[in-house]
Amino acid sequence: MRVDAVERRPREFRDVQQDGGVVAVESVVRITRNLHAQGCVALLQPVPLRLKAPKPREDDFEPQTLGDHIRRRRLALGLDQKCAASRLGVTIATVSNWEGGRAYPAIGRIPAVLEFLNYDPFPGPSTVPERLLAERRARGWSVREAARQLGVDPTTWGEWERGKTILFRSHRALVARLLELPKSETDEAMAASWVRSHMIAHHRATTKSVEDARSGAVRRFDS
Repeated sequence: MRVDAVERRPREFRDVQQDGGVVAVESVVRITRNLHAQGCVALLQPVPLRLKAPKPREDDFEPQTLGDHIRRRRLALGLDQKCAASRLGVTIATVSNWEGGRAYPAIGRIPAVLEFLNYDPFPGPSTVPERLLAERRARGWSVREAARQLGVDPTTWGEWERGKTILFRSHRALVARLLELPKSETDEAMAASWVRSHMIAHHRATTKSVEDARSGAVRRFDS
């Protein structure tokens, strides 16, 4: 194999956009050969490459838990856990446990968390029970404190959050005032809830009656 001439150019760089990153060619070597002679083969000189890509942002991820939301917000603000803990009024260990999923903020800490995040990460409520829970969470109330604010029993409030119909008109008026809803909207929602619960109860009773009748027929046939 015969190589007539080898020409080396000074070190130079060329940038080539590839898949969102930058490929930097550290050196370019041109080898000129006489390809007219029979039996000569062109050789390719290996070129060292260095791949570069933008470093991903630490806060560039989709949060799955409340702790993830806190961590992403902290990183976006450029805070360490000590500064975040100071803003939230808790210890560094508490922030670490929240972010690591080892603990969940107590209901009394939720207002401070929402203020720190500057947004509400919880799904928007659409029903009266969901709105009661969202309101209690936003105010940092326990069930006992929420019940005390409305002058009802804690068990009653808990049943409302779980979807039980608010039967008394006076209670519906208190709930409407707390949630800043028109009283007519609350009444309509509770009427629909009452109808739905009774339809479910009727269906269950009918199903049980059919099953009992079927079992009785089987027992009579077997005897």
